[in-house]
Amino acid sequence: MAKILILCVSLKDSKTRQDNISHQIQILKQAVSDIQIDFHFFEAVYGKKLPPEYLSFIDLRRQFSGLCEHALGPSEIGCFLSHMILWQRHAQGEYAQYDRIIIIEDDVIFNFNQIHEKLISLIETNPSFAFLGGHSQPSRRRIRGYTSQDQLYFNTSGPKDLYTATFAYSLTREQARIFIEKQIKRLTYIDDWKYLLQKHYTVPFYFCFEHDDEIPSSIASDRQNFMKKPNRFKKNYRKIRNDLVSRIISLFLFKKIIRLSTFIAANNNRLNISVDNKSKD
Repeated sequence: MAKILILCVSLKDSKTRQDNISHQIQILKQAVSDIQIDFHFFEAVYGKKLPPEYLSFIDLRRQFSGLCEHALGPSEIGCFLSHMILWQRHAQGEYAQYDRIIIIEDDVIFNFNQIHEKLISLIETNPSFAFLGGHSQPSRRRIRGYTSQDQLYFNTSGPKDLYTATFAYSLTREQARIFIEKQIKRLTYIDDWKYLLQKHYTVPFYFCFEHDDEIPSSIASDRQNFMKKPNRFKKNYRKIRNDLVSRIISLFLFKKIIRLSTFIAANNNRLNISVDNKSKD
């Protein structure tokens, strides 16, 4: 029997969120009875309780690296350290007995549409890294790629600067080691996927989890407080350049290129049709 470990990053006192995740995990286990699903909460690092000297040191390292232009706030540093610890444990072989490791955050909503087929596909295709959710709504309307032959996942081809969030993903042991190495060499924010996935021309996106927008994000608040207002010319130049790179990559894929938002909408439509059919029964 295939084995999957799901690790949920959650602050110690987030009882309501943890109860919600635990409930969804039980539903998942019933839906995929032929896959062993093991689940653990990982106590997230609470950045606001870290000594100011630690925060300053990490942010100083960020400045020297030159990749991240905005200062890292306490919540963002806490998120950074939490995922780095999980990557380190994975790279050191603590989860070697599992076929796949899935890392989620405690503000996700499970998408159970074809979840069994998606997890089987994730195990069989065994990508070094896969998004299982993520990217803002505006970004999804610009991210390009193509749908897999079985319609279970979407191969994203960029622009990579639009890849955001760490609330749901899966990675191999070797990829965890590479991510750690990259962050040690040039420290940046934890979801700087453009840097971390630099040599990945396409990245699979399995729509297994969605972010619960009703739950406030302390990291988003951090970025609003610490991020400088971007220079309009610089911002537009990057946007145009990255869009062009994405278009060029798409030309060489020889696939029917669509937007990520189109794939997600189709996925949701299949879910609605399935629900309607069950209600008729």
